[in-house]
Amino acid sequence: MKSLPVFGESLAAYWENLTHDAPAFIVELKKLTGPVADIALAGGAAFSIGILELALSIFITFFCFCTVDA
Repeated sequence: MKSLPVFGESLAAYWENLTHDAPAFIVELKKLTGPVADIALAGGAAFSIGILELALSIFITFFCFCTVDA
């Protein structure tokens, strides 16, 4: 990582600091859990809405096919 042109040295120093300081690592992880939980919740809601719309469309299509005269 040190060989990256612009920010490699600072990233390597940051990572080295985190690997040797467990409490700082946990603090950094706690900063990330909030946004990750929000993204997961939004993704789950979008998936659930998609499944609900699919089920509703299948339900409506079933009744459209049942009422058609053959």
